[in-house]
Amino acid sequence: MVCAEWSLRMFAGFRTHAISFLRLIAIDIMFDLIKAEE
Repeated sequence: MVCAEWSLRMFAGFRTHAISFLRLIAIDIMFDLIKAEE
């Protein structure tokens, strides 16, 4: 059961990390679009 709990923690940590990473990419794309419009 310890292994299952550990993998669950790893998945939760990876999910939050991936969300913040995708957010950074989305902000970067938005800035590129704003610069392209000028």
